Amino acid sequence: MLNLYQNSNLLSKEQFDELESIFKDTWSNNTVFPNLANKWTRVDKALGQCVPTALIVYDLFGGKLAYDKNNFHVWNVLPDGTNQDFSRCQFKKPTKFNIYEYKTKDEILNSKSACEYKILERYQTLKSKVRKELKRLRALDKYAQLSGN
Repeated sequence: MLNLYQNSNLLSKEQFDELESIFKDTWSNNTVFPNLANKWTRVDKALGQCVPTALIVYDLFGGKLAYDKNNFHVWNVLPDGTNQDFSRCQFKKPTKFNIYEYKTKDEILNSKSACEYKILERYQTLKSKVRKELKRLRALDKYAQLSGN
C-alpha cells in the first residue's frame, strides 16, 4: 500500500515527497511502536511509526489527528480537509481505514497509553532527527515550526 497524499493548498506534492523521504531516512527502532520493535526492519521502516510521524506533521501544518481504532493507525487531516498519511505504506495488504475519532496532540501525549508506548520519547527522538536532516538539507527554514522546542 502506498502512502496517502491528497492534493492540498497547504502541502504540495513536492513537500510531501521531501518529508516522506526525510521520514524514511530518520525512522528507526528508537521511534517504532514498542510492541512492533522486534518486527521493525530497515526494509519496512514505516512499521509502527504512525504516531510520532503524525505528531510532527501536526506541528508543521496543524489540523486534526485521525485515529482508526480497528487498524490502530493515526494520520493527519490538514486544516484544508485533506488527508495526509506518511506511514500508510506499513500496511502491505489493501486496508480500509475508518476514522473512529479525532484526537488532539495533547490527548495523544497525555493518554493512559502514552507512557506505556513511550509516545513522548519516540516523538521527541523523531522530531530531533527530522530537524537535523532538514538542517543538513538546508530546508529547516521551510519548516520553521520545527526549529523551536
